[in-house]
Amino acid sequence: MKPYKAEFFKRDFTLRAAVGIQSPELVFDYLTTEKTEITLPGAVKIARGDWTHVTDMNGAVIYQGVVMDTETDKTTTVNVAPLMSIFDVTTEIDRANIGKDLEQFIADTIRAAFVENADDYQNVQGLRVQADTHTKGAALNIKSDVHDLMDIIVRALTVYNVAVTVELRPQEKAIAATVAKVSSAGRVIEADLPNVIEKNVYLMDTYGSLNKATYINKDDPAQRAVYYLDGETGEPTETPKSRITPVFFKVEYIEGAEDFALEAEQRAREDLTPEDFDNLIEITVHDGDKLIPPEKIRIGEIVTIKANGQSWQSVLTGYEKTQNTHKFVFGYVRVDLDKILRIERRGRA
Repeated sequence: MKPYKAEFFKRDFTLRAAVGIQSPELVFDYLTTEKTEITLPGAVKIARGDWTHVTDMNGAVIYQGVVMDTETDKTTTVNVAPLMSIFDVTTEIDRANIGKDLEQFIADTIRAAFVENADDYQNVQGLRVQADTHTKGAALNIKSDVHDLMDIIVRALTVYNVAVTVELRPQEKAIAATVAKVSSAGRVIEADLPNVIEKNVYLMDTYGSLNKATYINKDDPAQRAVYYLDGETGEPTETPKSRITPVFFKVEYIEGAEDFALEAEQRAREDLTPEDFDNLIEITVHDGDKLIPPEKIRIGEIVTIKANGQSWQSVLTGYEKTQNTHKFVFGYVRVDLDKILRIERRGRA
């Protein structure tokens, strides 16, 4: 078993405990901010809200998060959520800024809620945030200036490949959040090679997906826009070259829009455009694999996966680490009911 070190820091970055642990089983899911469990030997005094920092024997970071719960008997069981789970809140936003600069909009929203908030107790000590890329013309179909921040963060990844990376830096007494479009190196994963222990591929059936949307101006009901998913181009348009049948449609009001036509176009792009990575592909390798190195594939990186004579593009959205294996989780689909409900609940916030 490999030795690891788990460190726990108070919110002011004072070290509360440092413990040696053996091969922890860790889970990270960008889409759901799922909690993971760490077992510590003996009774260890830590508190809810503490920062968690897990490294291997070489000092490489394996996991970072925030303590959600603890239970002590002969050992101490710690439930930890990823650092970015602190953004799983409903907050005020200025949705008019989404299309101006998506990354800056997310960074500004985080800054307003957690760094420069008028309620100093709400601010997260040491948190700093920056936007490293700038996506113009984004549309996330957000209908209110009060919305779940994690839902916005997840949509930014699924629609525009923009990811939020959060890093705990204990020595600097800082938490660094970066918002940026993820660049991809054209990586190809050959899932039929013997280094792959297990592979699972789930592809969504697109039958029944929306292909027509009618938007009505609630402030002027005579004004409406009808968009269709073009069967040839796969793009939403008011004048399709080819219609998709059978028709699956919806009708929706738009209220309070400064520019109804622009708002309808943006909503159609969000509602009708098929997900690029509407799949769930799981690839399991031995920890430390050289052909598919876990430490070199970033959340949000787009890869090509080949298996059984077929090829799919997908994007890394999570991982599961056990004592000797590392499972990569690609795609925007989840089959676990709890995860599905968690994602849907955020979208309604």
